[in-house]
Amino acid sequence: MLADNPIGIRNGCLSAGWREAFALAKEAGAECLELDVDAEYADFPLYSAAGRSELQKLAAQSGVKLVSICLGAFWKLSPSNPDGAIRARAAKLLNETIAGCDAIGIPYILAPFTHHEGATVESQRAGWGEVLGQVVPTAKQAKVKTGLELCARDFAHSAGDAIAILTAASAPPNMGVYFDTANGMHRGHQPEEEIPELAAAKRLTVVHIKDYRNCHLGEGSVNFPAVKRELEKAQYRGPFVLETPGGDDPLASAKRNLDFTKRLFRG
Repeated sequence: MLADNPIGIRNGCLSAGWREAFALAKEAGAECLELDVDAEYADFPLYSAAGRSELQKLAAQSGVKLVSICLGAFWKLSPSNPDGAIRARAAKLLNETIAGCDAIGIPYILAPFTHHEGATVESQRAGWGEVLGQVVPTAKQAKVKTGLELCARDFAHSAGDAIAILTAASAPPNMGVYFDTANGMHRGHQPEEEIPELAAAKRLTVVHIKDYRNCHLGEGSVNFPAVKRELEKAQYRGPFVLETPGGDDPLASAKRNLDFTKRLFRG
């Protein structure tokens, strides 16, 4: 049932910038690619017509689909920040990312649930609620699906936390959770227990494949057969995007982890 889901990788796993990532992803055996947007996002190609055209050209040349944009910039421009100007910039960036993805048909966005050191749980949730409130009108009109990734932070570390924040923000159906198979384990959550909860709430968007902790797939403690079983029950149809360590040889590690993922879901 999961054999047709595309399998891809993040450019960071390849230790590659956005230009070279497509060719390296192809060489590694990936079918799709997720690109990270860092704090210097003004230079990222998604935010100009010429840059978007280049992204389309690179994808066409490599045969590797650009499946997702990750807002790594949120680690510096966090919606959890008590500074209203920072929160406004975060909302603007997410709105612009939605528009850029829609312009060239990128289907998914990852927005990590980033924290602000020293801020209370309540203020961080309020900050995220404020930013999402500014984005919901744009998201409602968009084709791209935005997924919030749980990063084991105090204010949001479980499927229930994410669902509650999305519900409070009146998030539309195309906003949900970009689920990571390992992140919740830092807080004692098991992925095979959280997947059914997200699926029942219709908030499961994309799945990051990662083992616990910082190792090649199959060498940690994630129960991947159980993950597969629950994703089959959920009738998950999205991509699997690897977020695995590159080590001393990122290309070799990528090939190894992509092979594991293909055997898992297609074997």
